[in-house]
Amino acid sequence: MIKKFTQSIRQFAKMLTPRQKKFTTLLLVLMAGCGVLEVISIISLSPFLAIAAKPELIMGNAKLAWLYQATGVESQEAFLAILGALVLFVLLLANFANAQITYAQLRLAGSINASISSRLLQHYLHQPYKFFLQRNTSHLQSFVQTESVNLTSYGLVPLLWVVQKSINASLILIAIVVVDPVAAFGSAFAFLFFYLTIYIFVRKKLARLGKLVSKTNRERYRLVSEAFGMIKLTRIHELEDDCIKRFKPVAALNARCLATQNAVGMVPRFALEGIVLTIMMGMILYLIMTTNDFRDAIPIIGFYAFAAYRIMPSVQTIYSSISMMQFGWPRVQEVFEEFQSGDDTDSTSARSYETVDSVKPKVASSSDSLVELENVWFNYPATDEPTIRGVSLFIHPKTTIGFCGTTGAGKSTIVDLIVGLLRPQNGCIRIDGKKLQDEALGDWYKRVGYVPQDIYLVDASIAENVALGVPPEQIDMDRVISACQQANVAEFIDTLPEGYQSMAGENGTRLSGGQKQRLGIARALYRDPEVVVFDEATSNLDTETEQAVMSALKNLSHQRTILLIAHRLETLKFCDRVFQLANGDLVKEGTYEEVIESRLDTVS
Repeated sequence: MIKKFTQSIRQFAKMLTPRQKKFTTLLLVLMAGCGVLEVISIISLSPFLAIAAKPELIMGNAKLAWLYQATGVESQEAFLAILGALVLFVLLLANFANAQITYAQLRLAGSINASISSRLLQHYLHQPYKFFLQRNTSHLQSFVQTESVNLTSYGLVPLLWVVQKSINASLILIAIVVVDPVAAFGSAFAFLFFYLTIYIFVRKKLARLGKLVSKTNRERYRLVSEAFGMIKLTRIHELEDDCIKRFKPVAALNARCLATQNAVGMVPRFALEGIVLTIMMGMILYLIMTTNDFRDAIPIIGFYAFAAYRIMPSVQTIYSSISMMQFGWPRVQEVFEEFQSGDDTDSTSARSYETVDSVKPKVASSSDSLVELENVWFNYPATDEPTIRGVSLFIHPKTTIGFCGTTGAGKSTIVDLIVGLLRPQNGCIRIDGKKLQDEALGDWYKRVGYVPQDIYLVDASIAENVALGVPPEQIDMDRVISACQQANVAEFIDTLPEGYQSMAGENGTRLSGGQKQRLGIARALYRDPEVVVFDEATSNLDTETEQAVMSALKNLSHQRTILLIAHRLETLKFCDRVFQLANGDLVKEGTYEEVIESRLDTVS
């Protein structure tokens, strides 16, 4: 466990910002000061009890007598009241300090939790596109929204509790050593033996429970994401009970594991309280039988009782915090490992592919081409067969280019390569005659607009959806209106009561498929891109709606470079050039009429 402590401290130190490190250092200093107050409160109680039991001690002690006279009180009872008020003040001050330390710990934990979840989201969002092809998005959501909290809930917070309570317990034990070394070392050994014995028996079980909670938590996220993601199918096919049937046992197992962990952390406290109470009763009886005047034993009994009252919660908190860290260790490590996941360069181990026998057109280079692919090969991770096989082509500026082929032919992949979402294993992609490098991707992205097959609309106004990512107060409404006019959707928006400020609803629930698709086009045009990509943007639309969307596309022809992916050749009639792919090979290139005339058309 010591190794885990040191490892946790090193890992957390790397995660903290400079400001958080300074706050943590200050917090440790305050913890030490709080521990000193605890000891003072315990020590101050013993003299007060002695005087309360035997008031004659005031005049029998030179210092107390001087203090009595200095206060100017007229009776021993009044002097005792003043001493009691001072002791009470120290006790309340110690409690107030503990409360402030607790608040500071939780504030630090909240700050770190917000920082880590934001950094984890940032880490994910900066991963290459292929990273998201290999990961379940519900798992990523779970890590950002829930699992990242484990770094504080099962890591930082219990670690800080262990540090603070260890300081308190150690200082209290030092105070007991001054009074009775044997009792101090005996108490320390008893506490250590009691909790260490329990911990040895439960630590492996806690680790197993922690792994199980982590697994069931991700499974819960996945099931909920699936249930809401296919809500239409769920309703139509009456799958509500099936969704609940799959979710309920996972949620129940997760709850049982958490309950067991809490029980393991709390139950020893009750046994220890019984043991300490028995010891205290025995001590009282022993002092009664061995002391001539029982009043002489009251300060000692009060000192030990109050010391036990203060040290027991500290020792229990240390144990429960260590148990919590053991339980949450697998989950904490998973979050740390997530920061090491993915790639920073989107590089893939290079492969060499031999040219396969297929009908490959001879593509002449063009000095004025906007995009040029030269012998490009690509395969997705964990697949043996290449998805793109030695494709070479060029695209001129302000032309409309169509990509067609059957499902799995490589249409979307080739466009993802052109856009820069994927990087080829072999071959070269040039933009304006220059090789597309990682450092140039940002500039290239600014020149590209993208319209996916399924348009996702956020639950905000139409204007905010068109200018996605732009703060509402910075939206250029002239550009929004212009983009919507080019997308043939402005006329519809003008009929809405609130116009461009009308709410689209979650994922555009208040809009038709065609309206969503044209808003997607407007979104792409808002940033005035040089290249606009339509990734099967009309495949889910009916004929009438598709014609409306295609009308919007035709308006853009020869104003921008358009890359259009489609299953049906008919969709590509107005394209200047059509590339037909099959099994990753470029099998035909030409005008729409030339591709139609060829007998290599494999489009369904």
